[in-house]
Amino acid sequence: MLGFKVMWLAERLLYDGSQIRPLWARRVLGVEGSCGIAWRGPMSVRAEEMVDVEDLSAGAAITGDDVLHFRLEFFDDPSPRLTIYRQRLFAVVVAEALYRRYELLVRREGSDLYVDNRKLSVSAATFSTTSAVVHFGINLTKAGVPEGVTATGLCELLKRKLDDDRVRELALTILNAFRNELEDVESDLSKYRTIG
Repeated sequence: MLGFKVMWLAERLLYDGSQIRPLWARRVLGVEGSCGIAWRGPMSVRAEEMVDVEDLSAGAAITGDDVLHFRLEFFDDPSPRLTIYRQRLFAVVVAEALYRRYELLVRREGSDLYVDNRKLSVSAATFSTTSAVVHFGINLTKAGVPEGVTATGLCELLKRKLDDDRVRELALTILNAFRNELEDVESDLSKYRTIG
């Protein structure tokens, strides 16, 4: 996808679920078009903002004290199937980045990442007639994760704190790698000829 914008928000921001609404980046940040935006902040998703009906039906809380958030929005094709593929591709890109940077062996199940059967990430996707949006969060610490969820955080795994500069570097590495994947797909579309 050509023209996919990448942005880091320097101020910490609570992810409450409203950010997954279509056109949030344009309304709040003035960012137009397909984009990936990352920031650091807590997470507390209100029930009325939950898009995963399984979580909503189970009455699950989605919380965390310190999370690296990614919000991806696509305007080229709001297909639910394509969005789920992209959500899973993003999870693969995150897992690869964590291995390259920290030599962490991460296991992926769908769009979720685990280390030693402890959940490291959360993710959700939604679709409208205008765009498709994915939220992906990496726990920086397991503090604030709901009771009963066996979770871990990047700081616990690395046995050290991560300052905002290190988190920003990681976020931009991930977003740029994802953008490269999207651009490679576009390039591949133009190199193959049809048969017949």
